[in-house]
Amino acid sequence: MANRNYTQIEAQALVGKSYESLIEFAGVASGSSGRVPMGSHARVIRSEPSEQGGYDVVLEWLLPPSFGVRQAKLRASFWKDVMERYMQVLP
Repeated sequence: MANRNYTQIEAQALVGKSYESLIEFAGVASGSSGRVPMGSHARVIRSEPSEQGGYDVVLEWLLPPSFGVRQAKLRASFWKDVMERYMQVLP
């Protein structure tokens, strides 16, 4: 079985990296780009400890403006296996 969670070191290494979604989910279209945010609380790098003791990685997606609303940011957290299957690292 694949490891669902990142270690803290693995999660920290992803801070600042950009990803492209390979699937559509929760209001984010396939092909959208997101980034693991730097945040002001860098010691825990905006990743969240899971129940199994690992870390989920938070991606911040920039959504296009719609209905007169300015560009919005959506944050969502992902397990390691989901990131590896459904996200592609951008250069």
